[in-house]
Amino acid sequence: MSPAAAGDAAFNAWPATGAGTSGAFGSTAQLAAGVSAPPAVSAGQWFPVVLTVSNTGDSPAAGVAPAVSAVAGGGLVEAVGGPVPAGPVTINGGLSRTFTWTYSASGAGLVTFSATGAGVDT
Repeated sequence: MSPAAAGDAAFNAWPATGAGTSGAFGSTAQLAAGVSAPPAVSAGQWFPVVLTVSNTGDSPAAGVAPAVSAVAGGGLVEAVGGPVPAGPVTINGGLSRTFTWTYSASGAGLVTFSATGAGVDT
């Protein structure tokens, strides 16, 4: 079974409500993400799906709450646990956080995972 093709990842950092204008002009959180999984597993095998979220901006992104789902071939896998850490988390500028889910393969075929989430630019 091939559990993962290159997955989609969409993350946004929104300005904090009522945020003041202190700090450097243009200082923002910029989130980017990537999803990975083993290229092949056997039916019945547990495997990790790992999401890495990077803040390439200057300011922290607070309340980052990731989600991963199987968007194609989802009937071939079952979520067992995760994410670890559970979130939401704060990711400071220039740093990354890794989140891990555990899935179980229940059949043969290609599965594509997608990740979504958001944080607040603080």
